[in-house]
Amino acid sequence: MKQKILLLLCSVMGSFFILSAQIEKPTPRLRFSTSGCLGYQTASGNSNNTAFVNQEKIDKFTNDLRWTKTLNADGYYLFKSNWGLGLEYLLNTSSAKGKDVIMAADDNIHYLVGNISESLYINYIGLSACSYWPLGIDRKMMLLFTVSCGYAHLRDESKIVMINYLYTGGSFAANYEFGLDYSLNSNISLGVTASLFSGNFYTIKVNDGFETKKMELDSDTRLNSSNINLGMGIRYYIN
Repeated sequence: MKQKILLLLCSVMGSFFILSAQIEKPTPRLRFSTSGCLGYQTASGNSNNTAFVNQEKIDKFTNDLRWTKTLNADGYYLFKSNWGLGLEYLLNTSSAKGKDVIMAADDNIHYLVGNISESLYINYIGLSACSYWPLGIDRKMMLLFTVSCGYAHLRDESKIVMINYLYTGGSFAANYEFGLDYSLNSNISLGVTASLFSGNFYTIKVNDGFETKKMELDSDTRLNSSNINLGMGIRYYIN
């Protein structure tokens, strides 16, 4: 009787390991992904400006500009030792508008009334490394952590009442991302991400339509483009 029970247990365990081997997927070699993200600028700053009279509109303008939209695309070669190398590209944008803003003129006697607007674009590309951990016996989920370092280019188009300004610059930047992928089939997955982008611009060029000036900024006046993002997208795996 004991021999029959032992034989039955061995048979069940053997079937279990055979089934596990059949459903376990091989480690993919390549991973490509695109994501859309909604973010918020974490940089602190003082929006109070004595040149503007109706400060409440400036506060709203500044808060609207903090909300960002990001397009993320990357590609990785994955090694069997649970890490990978690749490239990452980000396009981060934000914009804001203010109507009927009252601004003091240069003579401090008269006032100007008009609209203000700003559109901010940051293009980033960098080398990236990732760690990944397949989850579950069927490996349908994958946990990832990525670190990327590279170059960020700033383009800021602003209009203050009747004058247009263009700010441009470049800087070193980094992006840190934590994500979870859920496999729909052997090649396609859905993913969610939480990320932190960090970048500061200390040298910028300012063009007012007549001339271009180069400005050197310090730690108090630098343009801080750091933001946090939540997003989701499509992942494509190739074995």
